[in-house]
Amino acid sequence: MKRGEIEKVFSKYKFGSGDLIYTNGKDKINRRVKSFFNLSWCHIGIILEWENEIYVLEALRKEMEGLNDYITGKPKIGVQLHKLSDKLESYGGLIGVRFLHPKLSKKLEYKMFEFYKSNVDVVWGGSWFHLLYTAIGDNERRKRKKEYYCSNFIAEVLQNVGLLDKNVKSWKFSLNFLIDYNIYGYTDYGYDDRITVIKNYISSPRNIEHRFNGFSKSVKTLICSFIHK
Repeated sequence: MKRGEIEKVFSKYKFGSGDLIYTNGKDKINRRVKSFFNLSWCHIGIILEWENEIYVLEALRKEMEGLNDYITGKPKIGVQLHKLSDKLESYGGLIGVRFLHPKLSKKLEYKMFEFYKSNVDVVWGGSWFHLLYTAIGDNERRKRKKEYYCSNFIAEVLQNVGLLDKNVKSWKFSLNFLIDYNIYGYTDYGYDDRITVIKNYISSPRNIEHRFNGFSKSVKTLICSFIHK
């Protein structure tokens, strides 16, 4: 997306802390994860307004050129904070947002930023096979090493600012849950019912049917039922 188009996006939409941001990439891993877990979106992050700039806080599985982390000043793997404008410019996939009403207070913005700083060295959780293994119930893996996938990191961010139940382990909140999630029980806040697309694919995605060799349909259904409980 060109700078002029980015300016139009910022003029059209009022971004603020707490907005959830979703992406769909076209690389092999994104397509496979989306297909296997029956996802409408394959990644999630959250907006943080900091020092009069709109940032995206998220956990990425690989370095993304053009996305420089706030603290390290360069692309990195794992937990990171980078400008939304840079993501709009460099990311070639689909980007959508669920807007939060009202936006988070300055006090909660500071709390979110401190949570980011305390986790900036936390790595990505591994391959999508590790994601599957961890999601099903590998408690020993969680004890050995702190690591995040996109959804359980955002779940912990939401828990940290009081928008999600802290009594539930973050890895229990699947990406599908966070795509449809609203803040039941929190009367002061609410998310839009729909995801607003703010950036389309650079080029039209190919319609490809994706299959996982070695997994029968019944096994795939069984595994997904464990994850989405």
